[in-house]
Amino acid sequence: MYTILLHFLIIFVFTNSTPVLSHTLNFSPEGKFKILQLTDLHYGEGSYTDQNTQRLQAELIERVQPDVVVVTGDVVSGYAYHGQPNFFEDAWEKFSQPFIDNDIYYAFTIGNHDAQGDVEPKTIYELEKKNKFSLCALSQEGSFDHFNYYLPVYSGLQKGNVSSLLWVFDSHSVGCSQESNSWGCVGDPEIEWYHKNSQELKKKYGSNVHHLGFFHIPVPEYMDLYNDYEFYGHRNEDASCPLINTGFFDALKKNGDIQAIFVGHDHLNDYGGYIDNIELVYGRRMGYAGYGHLFGFQRGARVIELTEKLDKNGELIVERNHYVIVEHEKQEDLSRQKELHRRKGPRQVVCVAGNNSETYFSALLWILIGGVVIYGMGILNNKMIKQYKKKRNLVLTPVKVKKELANEHDDELTHDDEDWAI
Repeated sequence: MYTILLHFLIIFVFTNSTPVLSHTLNFSPEGKFKILQLTDLHYGEGSYTDQNTQRLQAELIERVQPDVVVVTGDVVSGYAYHGQPNFFEDAWEKFSQPFIDNDIYYAFTIGNHDAQGDVEPKTIYELEKKNKFSLCALSQEGSFDHFNYYLPVYSGLQKGNVSSLLWVFDSHSVGCSQESNSWGCVGDPEIEWYHKNSQELKKKYGSNVHHLGFFHIPVPEYMDLYNDYEFYGHRNEDASCPLINTGFFDALKKNGDIQAIFVGHDHLNDYGGYIDNIELVYGRRMGYAGYGHLFGFQRGARVIELTEKLDKNGELIVERNHYVIVEHEKQEDLSRQKELHRRKGPRQVVCVAGNNSETYFSALLWILIGGVVIYGMGILNNKMIKQYKKKRNLVLTPVKVKKELANEHDDELTHDDEDWAI
């Protein structure tokens, strides 16, 4: 009898849509809660980059002293796997250690590179659950294909009440709907899960809760933000968003709960802004590996500070502030980070396709290679010209030709400055 009851209990726990958490998140008694967003760490590309990434990860945690860390994907460079034994496990241990050393809880969502190596999403989830500081909770009725869960943050001013909810979504790797050449997306299963839980959580916690969303690959509206709206921060590359708009952003507007979304994926962007009262924000790429470190764009992270207050009616309200911190600057000019500006260059017409790995970096690399080739051909051509002239006993002498002295048959030699003639 007890065996049967235990069996049904296990089934209930793993099929219930409510995440089973190992830790409760709370505002401080003063009504403060601090989130550190880390993104695109890219462990696994070598001992030098791994050591420096781990060092910076630990430094940022110690510097910020967050209440929780949210990691928005690409912890491991799965594309660097070439048959090395325990490739992912070794990289994951390096990533996990700073949380263990600092007793800091973290929430993780998968990126497009994490499961490219020697593991599947199921293995990543199993590794996550071994770390007592991981808040990753499966909430898709036993499916390991989706990393979707939410984290309630309890009030410090009104005990027992939930003041904020942190939503974590799975944007997958590549392929969206029927478009295989697209980056991954928050698709129909995630949207359906979000709709269902959004309604239930409103009934449970009320409508006066501050909701934030976190995932890896930006929605197409990040492209719209750059094209048609005011934005702050750095926009140094096109948005690598899905080629299919699944309607996730429309779902956010319809449900009216999530007030801001935070993503990663594009290493050279940290811009943000508002569309229809929802704030769309990039994090700041942190890892020493992956593209982006050759362009002077410093590694860093985004800090999100939430503050509880009571309005005149005694209702809880939460105010949000966030800013970027970087590796080599101790003090940030926070006022300049939020200076608004509009697009000055051409519009981005379409999201960058997903199967072109590291598209921006690859394109720039080919441009640099092309430039070197052209430069080399120019040097070779000059040498050949000099050899030809030397062989023919031709001497170059400067000839200054004035317009007023040139006749109509010498138009091709007419210059205000010196020209060269044989």
